[in-house]
Amino acid sequence: MNLNARNYLLALLTGLCLVVIYPEWNWYWLAPLTLAPLVVSLAATVPWKHRFLLGYSAGFLHSLGVYYWFAPVLAVHGDMGEWGGFGTLLVYCFIRALHYGIFSLLAVIVIPSRWAIVLIPALWTGMEWSQQPTTDFAWLLLGNAGVDMALALRLAPWVGVYGLSFLFAMTGTAAALLVLRRPRNLAAPLLALLVLLLLPAIPEVAMPTESAVAVQPNIDPETVRWTWESVQTLEQHLARLSLESALKAGEGKPAMVLWPELPAPIYYEDDAILRGHVLDVAKKAGVAVVLGTVVHTPKGDPLNSAEFISREGKTLGRYDKMHLVPFGEYVPALFSWVNKVSGETGTFAAGKSTADFSVDGHRVGVFICYESALPNHVRQFAAQGDEVLVMLTNDGYFFKTAAREQHLELARMRSVENNRWLLRATNNGHTVAIDPSGKIAKRIPEFVETSARLPFSWIQQTTFYTRNGDWFAWGCLLCSLLFCGFTSWSNRES
Repeated sequence: MNLNARNYLLALLTGLCLVVIYPEWNWYWLAPLTLAPLVVSLAATVPWKHRFLLGYSAGFLHSLGVYYWFAPVLAVHGDMGEWGGFGTLLVYCFIRALHYGIFSLLAVIVIPSRWAIVLIPALWTGMEWSQQPTTDFAWLLLGNAGVDMALALRLAPWVGVYGLSFLFAMTGTAAALLVLRRPRNLAAPLLALLVLLLLPAIPEVAMPTESAVAVQPNIDPETVRWTWESVQTLEQHLARLSLESALKAGEGKPAMVLWPELPAPIYYEDDAILRGHVLDVAKKAGVAVVLGTVVHTPKGDPLNSAEFISREGKTLGRYDKMHLVPFGEYVPALFSWVNKVSGETGTFAAGKSTADFSVDGHRVGVFICYESALPNHVRQFAAQGDEVLVMLTNDGYFFKTAAREQHLELARMRSVENNRWLLRATNNGHTVAIDPSGKIAKRIPEFVETSARLPFSWIQQTTFYTRNGDWFAWGCLLCSLLFCGFTSWSNRES
């Protein structure tokens, strides 16, 4: 086998590992070695074009294997057909893989350095951080694979998921340097990992003291056709399911009732009948109601929103989703031929600021769907004093693909980063309560029309990550780029 063929196989091996460490495979134990094959391949003396393509091929395989569910979602819910959905997926993978190609080009500059074992992880972590602001889409990062690794997870409350990405990139780089037979003293920075033993373990969670009713209506967006009568029936079902759990004997009064984001024409501010149902629930159960709805701006643009209704039936406030889903709520300019998945007329407008509301003197922060993929965004709710996090989402568009489990894994990491209970109310699952250690405290069965109590507790203490944000990630990017720039300039001068 020639050198180039071997190197591409190694790069593709990293791409494959970046698929199987996440749901649906969940071979997360491979995460600490995932980058090793790619780093070994980059150490070979090959033209820069090949070095770019090594990372690019790994990134393309990773994107194709993790985001494969784009194709059926766009094919069915975007009315694009199988070829249209698959073609759009390929184009998206081609674009997303650029980050991995750029990483490889810069990593080649770093590999000869005696500090490669630190600089390569820093570069990888920084490139992960840059994905959302540059592509307007973030999903699974390398560190997300560590949500079930107790020792690695200790980093999350301090530096967020990016700290776990750095850790796994560092161990992968160390393995690569070992294969390359680099001097052993270059692995000395690995001793810094002993700090994991000094960090406090993620504590066992005390018995929850509160509960919230989560309503799961189980609407199939593929088959339902909305009429005035079917909308009225849905609203009646939502109210009935709410009261069944809220008034259930022997369970006490819940703190609130949660209606999820729905693939339905739910317009709370324009629908007097819906407001009547919500008022009925609030007053009969004596609880606040949080519901997903669509609101329109003065210009007529739709907003994906969460309404906060008091137990007296008064509107306490509204949160408008700030980070929209590409292809779901708007279509990126480069994909103008793609149909938007949401049935709502027009491109959604983005909200301008976070919001929260009060329940019995406690503060609740609500975010919507895809926003769980954004560590810094969710962090802001805990930072402003919210004592429990509520996530409203509709994963019905995902069919029964791995996207459902992937989305849940993101929410679990947000709980650990911010030391908060997270209540996840969904259309058809996974409707769960996630405790501050990232474990599922209660799960409602999927694809069932039901409602149930989700346990939680109010928590006021904030983590270091909550207070300080992504300083570690952007610091990694800055330091690694400065090193690459200085090294390239020094080489040119000499």
